[in-house]
Amino acid sequence: AAILALLVGTGAGILNGLLVAYLGLTSFVVTLGMNFFWTGLINVLRDGQGIPLQSLTSSAAARVLTGTVGSVPVQLFWGVGFALIAGLLFSKHKFGAYCRFVGDNQQAAAQMGVPVRRIKTASFGFVGFAAGFVGVIVTLVNVNFYPDIGANQLLPALAAVFVGGTPMLGGVGTIAGAAIGAGTISFISVGIITTGLAGFYTDLVYGIVIVVSLGFHRVVQRSSKRGAGTSGSRPPATPFLARLLWNRSRD
Repeated sequence: AAILALLVGTGAGILNGLLVAYLGLTSFVVTLGMNFFWTGLINVLRDGQGIPLQSLTSSAAARVLTGTVGSVPVQLFWGVGFALIAGLLFSKHKFGAYCRFVGDNQQAAAQMGVPVRRIKTASFGFVGFAAGFVGVIVTLVNVNFYPDIGANQLLPALAAVFVGGTPMLGGVGTIAGAAIGAGTISFISVGIITTGLAGFYTDLVYGIVIVVSLGFHRVVQRSSKRGAGTSGSRPPATPFLARLLWNRSRD
């Protein structure tokens, strides 16, 4: 079942990627719309009912994915490990370089021979695989399957992305920044509860964090454009495209 969950997650991600890459739809809108679609489909098929999985409490999968090392949850190690693998893929592998080329300048990347549509589709597939993996872990933590599992993580996920340095339109961002953003958002919810405030203050803080982060990104972008416009010359090529051009010229 866990393997099937990974395959389904990857397939759902690839479907999103195809809609974005070949139909030209907006990534954020497609992801949000398909999220509602899958949640609604599962609710219809299950008639809104969950599936108890208490028998998995003492299973090997539960111990490996949701056990503890001392007092530290194993999920922390899985999260850090996944972030390290993604970071290496993003910074050291050709696939990661192509992702940055596409995010930096899609038209220029296509002219340089980067398979833009395939890279977009593969990127969404990777995200879908990650979502399936997280779904398996969350299901084992709750020892129950709920049709709307993970729905309450939508706002924190957005906040984590923005706090991690990725703007609304993309094009800029790092795996380390996203991981730090996720950790920061997680600590915010814990901090609110430990200070004695009610849990519903969490959404208030998330909203403030998202708005402030987006505003900060907008100010930085405007400052960068203003600096480039007043320099009196054409801005230099980005390191990603410059390196690609250099490698092409050598070939």
